[in-house]
Amino acid sequence: MRTLRRLWLLAIPIMVFPPACSDETGTNPPPSGRLAAKAGADQIVDVGVSVLLDGSGSTGSSLSYDWLRVYQKGQSSAPAKQTGVMKFSFSLDEPDSLEYELTVTSGTSSAKDTVMVRSNPPTISAISPMIGPTGTPVTITGNNFSPTAGQNEVLFNGVAATIASHAVTELVADCPQGDATGEVSVRVLGTGDRVTGPLFTVGSSPWQIQQLPAAVHWLEGVFFLDANNGWAVGSNAGGQGVIIHTNDGGVTPQSWAVDLTTTRDLTAIHFSDANYGTAVGRGNYIWRTVNGGISWTEQTSLSDNQAFSGDLQDVFFATVNNGWAVGSDLALFGVIFYTSDGGQNWNLQAGSG
Repeated sequence: MRTLRRLWLLAIPIMVFPPACSDETGTNPPPSGRLAAKAGADQIVDVGVSVLLDGSGSTGSSLSYDWLRVYQKGQSSAPAKQTGVMKFSFSLDEPDSLEYELTVTSGTSSAKDTVMVRSNPPTISAISPMIGPTGTPVTITGNNFSPTAGQNEVLFNGVAATIASHAVTELVADCPQGDATGEVSVRVLGTGDRVTGPLFTVGSSPWQIQQLPAAVHWLEGVFFLDANNGWAVGSNAGGQGVIIHTNDGGVTPQSWAVDLTTTRDLTAIHFSDANYGTAVGRGNYIWRTVNGGISWTEQTSLSDNQAFSGDLQDVFFATVNNGWAVGSDLALFGVIFYTSDGGQNWNLQAGSG
């Protein structure tokens, strides 16, 4: 019996368990007792944004932390080192590319890890103006430019431009001499990043901004009978409708005179000749002049649609007497009114409702 028991015990297999596999990729966190430095994920941020470097993922007992900047490409004021802190923050005030090394120490042992911080490349969202002669100041709007003089390069079709002002979101550069018609590009010297923006054309702009008289706050329609004589309609700061007139092309604010002020703002105006004109506006307002705007008379007869309530948005007269006004009612259905007697009577010609 004893012999059988000994044989039975000898027959029990010996189980051998292999040692636990180590994580060579670093994707799994080390055991809490093992000393390891974790500087956090790499960061890409806009210029001016606060950066937080955090070593709280490090493991070990009684840790001390030291940060050292081991690489810098640009000229930001990022700190060179931070001693005795687990985490710290700073503002990336210039385009830059940085590398920090974190050293964690436990007793006589230490471990290291690195993290990269860099700014997003520059962007251009718009340039203004897009046409002008040599020397025109051009505002370049975007982001992640250097705010420091001498740290940006602006090219017009590859021709270097003089930069008058620098900011993170805006540069102002003068159109250079030479073959400058072409794309506007910006290069940030600190990082070498370059961005290409819209096309700038060297030449005279066919459009010029004209200042309006102080009595006008908002414009909604304009009509010119010839190069000099024109009318515009809109509203003043109090919401009253206005009609203004110029006889010299409107070259100065003083060139525009107020012809009429009404209780409702006006949306469109049209003249069939130098004397006969019609203006329309919100709330079915229609005004008529027969003397070139010296005086205006309100017309209210929308004869076969007395229930109409809405806004008129445009007007056109093919002759002195034959004209159309278009707009929408309160349900936002389109309407067309027609007159054959200069606006003494208006008839509903069509409606989309």
